[in-house]
Amino acid sequence: MKNVIAAIVAGAIIGVSTTTAAPMVRPHKAACINRSFTTFVLRVRPGKCIIAASPRAPFAKAANLSALRWRSWRHRRALATGYDLGFHLPYSHVRVTVLLTRPAFVEELGIYIYKHFRITSRYGTLSGTVDAG
Repeated sequence: MKNVIAAIVAGAIIGVSTTTAAPMVRPHKAACINRSFTTFVLRVRPGKCIIAASPRAPFAKAANLSALRWRSWRHRRALATGYDLGFHLPYSHVRVTVLLTRPAFVEELGIYIYKHFRITSRYGTLSGTVDAG
């Protein structure tokens, strides 16, 4: 019995843990495109975001979103309201609803990325699948 207690004390002094740590849960990320349209930038609850299937997508298949207010940011979906500014000056400020779905785990980054987007306005719906990750 004394040997068992001595082994436990020695393990505690050395820093050996007898329990395994729980994996760290990281929030899911949205794949936004940077201002120079060259790569994706991963963000949690972005306030503004350019969303498209790829950085090389035409402007007709992309949305320049701003003033995003996230109603939910859960495991399966994220929902926000905001404005689509368009890609011309002056900006148009069309009210939109943004829905991000289908999170996929990217092993090399160790995070989940929302792979599908749907942006709805009074003019119609833009949807697509993100090629990031």
